[in-house]
Amino acid sequence: MARPADACPFARPFPDDFQDCPAYQRTEFLAVDSQYRPLARHNSCRHLEVHSLPGRPVGFYAACGLGDAKARRGWVEQVDERRLEGIRAIGLGLGEATREVTRELWHAKSEQLRAIRAGQTGASHSRRMKMLAREYERQARAFLGTRSGEMEGLGLPVSACVELIGSVLEFWVAQQSMEGGYQVPEPILEKFPQEVRLLVRPHTRKAS
Repeated sequence: MARPADACPFARPFPDDFQDCPAYQRTEFLAVDSQYRPLARHNSCRHLEVHSLPGRPVGFYAACGLGDAKARRGWVEQVDERRLEGIRAIGLGLGEATREVTRELWHAKSEQLRAIRAGQTGASHSRRMKMLAREYERQARAFLGTRSGEMEGLGLPVSACVELIGSVLEFWVAQQSMEGGYQVPEPILEKFPQEVRLLVRPHTRKAS
Protein backbone atom coordinates (compact mmCIF):
# COMPACT_ATOMS: atom_id res chain seq x y z
CA MET A 1 0.00 0.00 0.00
CA ALA A 2 1.34 3.43 -0.96
CA ARG A 3 2.26 5.83 1.82
CA PRO A 4 -0.40 8.54 2.30
CA ALA A 5 0.76 11.86 0.84
CA ASP A 6 0.57 13.61 4.23
CA ALA A 7 2.47 10.86 6.11
CA CYS A 8 5.55 12.05 8.00
CA PRO A 9 8.48 10.51 6.06
CA PHE A 10 11.03 10.81 8.87
CA ALA A 11 12.07 8.31 11.55
CA ARG A 12 10.74 9.06 15.01
CA PRO A 13 11.35 10.00 17.74
CA PHE A 14 13.36 12.87 16.35
CA PRO A 15 16.98 13.29 17.55
CA ASP A 16 17.88 16.49 19.40
CA ASP A 17 19.78 17.78 16.37
CA PHE A 18 17.08 16.90 13.80
CA GLN A 19 17.09 19.31 10.83
CA ASP A 20 15.86 17.21 7.90
CA CYS A 21 12.40 18.80 7.67
CA PRO A 22 12.29 22.59 7.18
CA ALA A 23 8.83 22.77 8.81
CA TYR A 24 9.90 20.86 11.94
CA GLN A 25 8.84 22.46 15.22
CA ARG A 26 10.22 20.51 18.15
CA THR A 27 8.04 19.58 21.11
CA GLU A 28 8.82 17.25 23.99
CA PHE A 29 6.60 14.54 25.41
CA LEU A 30 6.93 11.95 28.12
CA ALA A 31 6.08 8.44 26.97
CA VAL A 32 3.98 6.56 29.52
CA ASP A 33 2.67 3.02 29.83
CA SER A 34 -0.99 2.01 29.99
CA GLN A 35 -1.07 2.99 33.67
CA TYR A 36 0.44 6.44 32.95
CA ARG A 37 3.76 5.46 34.51
CA PRO A 38 6.59 7.53 32.97
CA LEU A 39 8.89 5.70 30.55
CA ALA A 40 11.13 8.13 28.68
CA ARG A 41 11.27 11.63 27.20
CA HIS A 42 11.12 11.95 23.42
CA ASN A 43 11.14 14.69 20.80
CA SER A 44 8.08 15.05 18.61
CA CYS A 45 6.91 17.72 16.17
CA ARG A 46 4.16 20.21 16.72
CA HIS A 47 2.66 19.26 13.36
CA LEU A 48 2.55 15.50 13.99
CA GLU A 49 -0.96 14.02 14.09
CA VAL A 50 -2.50 10.54 14.12
CA HIS A 51 -4.66 9.82 11.07
CA SER A 52 -6.67 6.74 10.12
CA LEU A 53 -5.40 4.78 7.14
CA PRO A 54 -7.64 5.64 4.16
CA GLY A 55 -9.91 2.88 2.91
CA ARG A 56 -9.17 0.58 5.83
CA PRO A 57 -11.38 -0.18 8.84
CA VAL A 58 -8.39 -0.24 11.21
CA GLY A 59 -4.89 1.19 11.19
CA PHE A 60 -3.29 4.54 11.83
CA TYR A 61 -0.25 6.48 10.67
CA ALA A 62 1.80 9.51 11.70
CA ALA A 63 0.63 12.42 9.56
CA CYS A 64 1.83 15.98 9.13
CA GLY A 65 -0.89 18.44 10.07
CA LEU A 66 0.35 20.78 7.34
CA GLY A 67 -0.29 18.25 4.59
CA ASP A 68 2.04 16.74 2.00
CA ALA A 69 5.59 17.78 1.06
CA LYS A 70 4.33 20.60 -1.19
CA ALA A 71 2.13 21.95 1.62
CA ARG A 72 5.05 21.83 4.05
CA ARG A 73 7.24 23.80 1.65
CA GLY A 74 4.44 26.31 1.10
CA TRP A 75 3.97 26.80 4.83
CA VAL A 76 7.69 27.39 5.35
CA GLU A 77 7.67 30.00 2.59
CA GLN A 78 4.71 31.75 4.16
CA VAL A 79 6.12 31.95 7.69
CA ASP A 80 9.74 32.61 6.53
CA GLU A 81 12.48 30.01 6.94
CA ARG A 82 14.74 32.54 8.68
CA ARG A 83 12.06 33.08 11.30
CA LEU A 84 11.65 29.34 11.82
CA GLU A 85 15.39 28.86 12.31
CA GLY A 86 15.47 31.64 14.89
CA ILE A 87 12.50 30.19 16.75
CA ARG A 88 14.09 26.74 16.80
CA ALA A 89 17.21 28.19 18.42
CA ILE A 90 15.19 30.05 21.05
CA GLY A 91 13.04 26.96 21.64
CA LEU A 92 16.11 24.84 22.36
CA GLY A 93 17.35 27.42 24.82
CA LEU A 94 13.95 27.61 26.52
CA GLY A 95 13.87 23.82 26.76
CA GLU A 96 17.22 23.81 28.53
CA ALA A 97 16.24 26.67 30.85
CA THR A 98 13.02 24.93 31.93
CA ARG A 99 14.12 21.28 31.74
CA GLU A 100 13.74 20.48 35.43
CA VAL A 101 10.32 22.10 35.91
CA THR A 102 9.16 20.49 32.65
CA ARG A 103 10.18 17.08 34.00
CA GLU A 104 8.24 17.77 37.21
CA LEU A 105 5.19 18.86 35.22
CA TRP A 106 5.17 15.65 33.19
CA HIS A 107 5.49 13.50 36.29
CA ALA A 108 2.73 15.44 38.07
CA LYS A 109 0.52 14.93 35.02
CA SER A 110 1.08 11.18 35.05
CA GLU A 111 0.24 11.08 38.77
CA GLN A 112 -2.91 13.15 38.17
CA LEU A 113 -4.09 10.76 35.45
CA ARG A 114 -3.29 7.66 37.52
CA ALA A 115 -5.36 9.09 40.38
CA ILE A 116 -8.29 9.82 38.05
CA ARG A 117 -8.11 6.31 36.59
CA ALA A 118 -8.24 4.95 40.15
CA GLY A 119 -11.51 6.81 40.73
CA GLN A 120 -10.03 9.72 42.65
CA THR A 121 -10.36 13.40 41.78
CA GLY A 122 -6.67 14.02 41.24
CA ALA A 123 -7.21 17.43 42.87
CA SER A 124 -3.95 17.44 44.85
CA HIS A 125 -1.97 16.64 41.70
CA SER A 126 -3.86 19.34 39.78
CA ARG A 127 -2.93 21.86 42.46
CA ARG A 128 0.71 20.80 42.20
CA MET A 129 0.55 21.14 38.42
CA LYS A 130 -0.86 24.66 38.72
CA MET A 131 2.01 25.59 41.05
CA LEU A 132 4.55 24.11 38.63
CA ALA A 133 2.85 25.85 35.69
CA ARG A 134 3.30 29.21 37.43
CA GLU A 135 6.98 28.38 37.99
CA TYR A 136 7.37 27.39 34.34
CA GLU A 137 5.83 30.71 33.28
CA ARG A 138 8.21 32.57 35.59
CA GLN A 139 11.23 30.79 34.16
CA ALA A 140 10.00 31.20 30.60
CA ARG A 141 9.41 34.93 31.11
CA ALA A 142 12.91 35.33 32.55
CA PHE A 143 14.55 33.40 29.71
CA LEU A 144 12.60 35.08 26.91
CA GLY A 145 13.34 38.44 28.50
CA THR A 146 17.04 37.80 27.90
CA ARG A 147 16.27 37.18 24.21
CA SER A 148 13.77 40.01 23.78
CA GLY A 149 15.75 41.66 20.97
CA GLU A 150 15.78 38.44 18.95
CA MET A 151 12.12 37.82 19.74
CA GLU A 152 11.07 41.25 18.51
CA GLY A 153 13.17 40.77 15.38
CA LEU A 154 11.25 37.55 14.69
CA GLY A 155 7.92 39.31 15.17
CA LEU A 156 7.19 37.54 18.46
CA PRO A 157 6.31 39.90 21.35
CA VAL A 158 7.58 38.41 24.61
CA SER A 159 4.42 39.35 26.53
CA ALA A 160 2.18 37.63 23.97
CA CYS A 161 4.41 34.53 23.97
CA VAL A 162 4.27 34.28 27.76
CA GLU A 163 0.49 34.66 27.69
CA LEU A 164 0.30 31.89 25.09
CA ILE A 165 2.47 29.62 27.25
CA GLY A 166 0.16 30.27 30.22
CA SER A 167 -2.90 29.44 28.12
CA VAL A 168 -1.36 26.15 26.90
CA LEU A 169 -0.46 25.15 30.45
CA GLU A 170 -3.92 25.99 31.79
CA PHE A 171 -5.47 23.78 29.10
CA TRP A 172 -3.04 20.95 29.79
CA VAL A 173 -3.56 20.98 33.57
CA ALA A 174 -7.33 20.68 33.12
CA GLN A 175 -7.23 18.04 30.38
CA GLN A 176 -7.81 14.49 31.63
CA SER A 177 -5.54 12.81 29.09
CA MET A 178 -2.07 13.06 27.56
CA GLU A 179 -3.56 13.97 24.20
CA GLY A 180 -3.22 17.32 22.45
CA GLY A 181 -6.11 19.35 21.10
CA TYR A 182 -5.18 22.85 22.24
CA GLN A 183 -6.26 25.65 19.91
CA VAL A 184 -4.86 29.17 20.31
CA PRO A 185 -7.75 31.44 21.39
CA GLU A 186 -8.50 34.31 19.03
CA PRO A 187 -7.82 37.04 21.65
CA ILE A 188 -4.28 35.70 22.14
CA LEU A 189 -3.69 35.17 18.41
CA GLU A 190 -4.61 38.81 17.76
CA LYS A 191 -1.73 39.95 20.00
CA PHE A 192 0.75 38.65 17.42
CA PRO A 193 1.59 40.50 14.19
CA GLN A 194 -0.38 39.34 11.16
CA GLU A 195 2.71 37.90 9.49
CA VAL A 196 3.35 35.37 12.29
CA ARG A 197 -0.20 34.25 13.06
CA LEU A 198 0.09 31.27 10.72
CA LEU A 199 3.13 30.25 12.75
CA VAL A 200 1.31 30.63 16.06
CA ARG A 201 -1.75 28.73 14.77
CA PRO A 202 -0.34 26.66 11.89
CA HIS A 203 -3.25 24.31 11.24
CA THR A 204 -6.06 26.81 10.72
CA ARG A 205 -5.84 25.89 7.06
CA LYS A 206 -3.49 23.80 4.95
CA ALA A 207 -0.57 25.69 3.48
CA SER A 208 -0.65 25.87 -0.28
